[in-house]
Amino acid sequence: MAIEWQPSVSCLPFANPFIGMGKAALLFRIALQYPKIMGNTLMTSSATYNWHAVYTRARMEKKAYRELKEKGIACYLPLISVRKYWGKQSRLVEELLISGYIFVRVSYREFYEVLFVPGILGYICFDAKPAIITDGQMDCLRLLTQSYQDNILVTSERIGKGSLVRIIDGPLKNFCAEVVDIRGKSRILLRLAKLGCCVHVELGTTRVMMIEHDKTSKETNKSGLVSYS
Repeated sequence: MAIEWQPSVSCLPFANPFIGMGKAALLFRIALQYPKIMGNTLMTSSATYNWHAVYTRARMEKKAYRELKEKGIACYLPLISVRKYWGKQSRLVEELLISGYIFVRVSYREFYEVLFVPGILGYICFDAKPAIITDGQMDCLRLLTQSYQDNILVTSERIGKGSLVRIIDGPLKNFCAEVVDIRGKSRILLRLAKLGCCVHVELGTTRVMMIEHDKTSKETNKSGLVSYS
């Protein structure tokens, strides 16, 4: 199910307000406006690659994604297949899981190249720094999107802490996960806190084993599926 996702007040895009300027001038203006990004976050190691989310213009996600791929920039656009009906006819249609953004994996070398792709407005930031999404969270997002097409949902509502479990079978086998009760159904939850949203799927018949949070906090944080921050 796709949603029109909007960033919260504390989750603002690293905008590109200088469209039409030369590349050198653009980088200079960005360096002046966002010294924390230039000075602290990205320039520490040009070879360090991290996942970030970029915010796009409406209905420009797929076009921007194709151009990023053509430039050789690692990126991910979560897509799901939805059956649409026209009278007595129906067919599967590819839709965005979340409207409005693309995930990119870049180092300092590619960071600004992304801003020159038509349709991309900027990076999602906190405290004037690009929000980093862990490899574990990205792995889980891919698995949830690929394996739970029929019941995957995205929400920006606040969801209280759930129970921590280890998944025993299924596509997420051996992952530590958070299970919450949403409208009477148990669901596996992936918190993308820095993006202001959660992805969740129905637990169904998946077998799980309860675990204690204090004994497994390091392990669950490393897995990327459980994150309360």
